[in-house]
Amino acid sequence: MASLPVRDFLAAVRARLCYHAPHSMSTVPTRALVLAAGLGTRMRPLSLDLPKPLMPFWGAPPLGRTLRMLRAWGVTEAVVNVHAGAGEMLRWILANPVDGLRVDLSFEPDALGTGGALVRARWFVGDRPFWIVNADIACALDPAPLRAALAARSTVAAVWVDPARGPRTVETARGRVRCFRSATPGAPGTATFCGVHLVRPELLRFLPLREAFGTIVAAYEAAMNAGRRIAAVAIPGAFWADLGTPRQMVEAHRAAFDSQQPIANSQYRTSNIEHRTSNIEQPTANSQQPTTNIQHPTSNIEHRTSNIEHRTSNIEQPTSSSRQPTADSQRGKGRARPGGRPDAGCPPVDVGRWMVDVGCCSSRRPASLVRPPFAVRGFASIAPDAVLGRGAVIEDSIVWPGARVEPGARLCGAIVGRGAVARGVVRGPLVRADLVLAPAERAAVGRRLGGDVSAEAFEPRGSDRTFLRLRGSRRGAMLIRHGRERPENDRYAGHARFLAALGVRVPALLADRPAARFVLMEDLGDRTLADVIAGAPEPRVAAAYVRVVLAMAHWHVAGLAAARRSGLGLEEPFGPALYEREHRLFLDQYLAGRLHAPAALVAAAARDLGRVSSWLADAPPVLLHRDLQSSNVLWTRGRPAFIDFQGMRSGPAMYDLASLLFDPYVRVPAAVRTRALDAYVAEVGTRRARPDVFLPAAVQRLTQALGAYARLGAIRGAERFLRHIPPALGLLEEALRGCPAGLPALEAIARSRS
Repeated sequence: MASLPVRDFLAAVRARLCYHAPHSMSTVPTRALVLAAGLGTRMRPLSLDLPKPLMPFWGAPPLGRTLRMLRAWGVTEAVVNVHAGAGEMLRWILANPVDGLRVDLSFEPDALGTGGALVRARWFVGDRPFWIVNADIACALDPAPLRAALAARSTVAAVWVDPARGPRTVETARGRVRCFRSATPGAPGTATFCGVHLVRPELLRFLPLREAFGTIVAAYEAAMNAGRRIAAVAIPGAFWADLGTPRQMVEAHRAAFDSQQPIANSQYRTSNIEHRTSNIEQPTANSQQPTTNIQHPTSNIEHRTSNIEHRTSNIEQPTSSSRQPTADSQRGKGRARPGGRPDAGCPPVDVGRWMVDVGCCSSRRPASLVRPPFAVRGFASIAPDAVLGRGAVIEDSIVWPGARVEPGARLCGAIVGRGAVARGVVRGPLVRADLVLAPAERAAVGRRLGGDVSAEAFEPRGSDRTFLRLRGSRRGAMLIRHGRERPENDRYAGHARFLAALGVRVPALLADRPAARFVLMEDLGDRTLADVIAGAPEPRVAAAYVRVVLAMAHWHVAGLAAARRSGLGLEEPFGPALYEREHRLFLDQYLAGRLHAPAALVAAAARDLGRVSSWLADAPPVLLHRDLQSSNVLWTRGRPAFIDFQGMRSGPAMYDLASLLFDPYVRVPAAVRTRALDAYVAEVGTRRARPDVFLPAAVQRLTQALGAYARLGAIRGAERFLRHIPPALGLLEEALRGCPAGLPALEAIARSRS
């Protein structure tokens, strides 16, 4: 992101950036602090391209929506604190004044947090209540309930909460906050703090005098300890969405689309839209860019718009330097919805100066709408100058200015950043590779992928590894970065070479740079075993699992002998110490940490688990994958390929078989389990397989998984892991029914299904 010279930046900060209100409004708060100084860490790699407050939300940045909302509430003066991307935010504010609203910037060389930001803006507060609003949310609400709540006696702040959505970490009772850090988030009586608060200047007494990093929650807690009241206000009919991560950004677009609510005081409605396609050029064999960039006529979008006509003719291609639309190119441009009724089924969207595609799913298509050269499923928010290739599918996705979607590409819950090129299937945030690759990584990639390389970031997987899918004009590759947290990650490249030599299908190693802590691997796609069996008849499911277990039989038996001959470095073998660590993960993270189970139950579960590990202790060792679940089995050219094998070690074969066949990510029919297990035993023999410990191994693996889900799910941004807990408990209950001896504590836990 381009930066502004410090001298120019500070001079601009001292200037009044927008218009001063011609009059004051004494009956409502007239000042606001907008918190926009986050680092954007959770939104990476998109935040390497744009600061989070400027990322388009249905075509308009959240910062602009927030400022317009505050002006509508009667605010005439606002301070926006900035840190990462400060230069770009300054330029945006200068270019987009809000009539009647004066804006100052509070630049933080070091991020100060929500509390430190208020201390730094102490000069601005004055002697009347003022608003504090997060700039990374989307919201539409009536501020009157917050104003009314602040009038109550001893109330120093009124905070907007939602008792139904979000993490629900705030405990409330009788209209007031009892605790901001609930030990039982999501329990009855909890709510989510939505990032809009109305505050009395008195709150500054509970903040330090000197600027330092801090949170406003700490000030609220100090105020409550001093007898002050923090009002908790739920506002029926309000809209709120967190825009903190790429996934949340997509979900927020979907929520706004489904709610059909005007977001940030929208004045825009689409109606009577006509869509025609004429003179659409076909891409030539030598063309690297699709030729269906749809141009848009100008319309007055500052007010309600109707009878919008949409044509695709005289198609133009953006130049290579066109990464962001100009103000003129943005203003007044509109896109028709690719399908659905033109006057219903779509939310009113405040487009500001950026018109978006709004896709509607409907079996009825008006005669005036013809099939566009691309398909929209769910919603699509598309910048006016984005280039869409013929046959592309846009499903619940966002396409930023200057982006290109190649012919036949498919976007599923994706965000395509400025100047990025989408190829194949994209399921996450996609940016230009030059934004994210370090020099050593760029050198390793070189020219092997072709031109216009873009990088798709995968969601964090609970370790210190990060994954980027790189795609260029010729081919793709997977870049895997790893830190120093887990030494096993250093072995990934060596294990890949070893397994390939053994005849096991794994991604080919393209580059290994231990000093730079990354590897570049062949991209085998993202079709997993789970995708292969989804909706398939049981015989086909069974055949797929048999193929996997037979490949693992070779890995297990031939692999252990080859590893011993070559001196391959492996992780600690399964034994008492490793079993105990897996037990502690379950007992500490799931039982004690998530369920807050009594000590007696934790102790009883520990005794049951000790019995389980004793049954596994005398099983002969094989070379284990160690994490053999459906998501780590790719399906390419009709056969399985394996990934995430860095944790290879020796241990009982049934640990891998149980990981595969008692997998919380998919539901494997009992008959398929039996057939796959029988095929494995027939291949390696009963003595080496020890099928009698299959169910105890399933108990061992599932309890380990439950501990991992609880640990990862407690991390902000990784709550998705919690959804695997109920199916894991169901599988645990099923496995326990077949174990050779009773395990009463574990049986009681499995029945809890929480």
